[in-house]
Amino acid sequence: MSRFISAVIDTKAIHADWWDVGEGVIIKKFSYGDRQRLAGAAIQSGVDMSDLKAPSVKMDLYELTMLTLELGIQSWNFADEHGQPVPLTRDNLAKLQDRDGEYIAQQIEDYNPSGPVESDDERIKRLQERIAEIDAQREKKSSGSTR
Repeated sequence: MSRFISAVIDTKAIHADWWDVGEGVIIKKFSYGDRQRLAGAAIQSGVDMSDLKAPSVKMDLYELTMLTLELGIQSWNFADEHGQPVPLTRDNLAKLQDRDGEYIAQQIEDYNPSGPVESDDERIKRLQERIAEIDAQREKKSSGSTR
């Protein structure tokens, strides 16, 4: 069993009901390093100068959400109003409509629970599901190209 996050196995295709047919996002599992970056971005230590004995902790929710999207999205196929592909950048993530940004962020969080580590059996089941998804996509493409 691999000890590393796979760019193929550890991904999931998502599609919101209100998106156009064919639009989608591929989200991924967080690695150990990703989780450490998220933790570091979310919590900023500081000292309240009015009381030097009481350190304060501040949370930067914007940075946490943006980094969650950056690290959790492997790819997307969104296009602009002229049909041109929109690159996956922090600037474009910030331009998403609220509904879309919240949906994608929630899907990433659901796919990356912060609870107990996944067992080998759970990972194997997820791998089998991912293989079935890939096979179905290939079948759909091949049946569409023979028409």
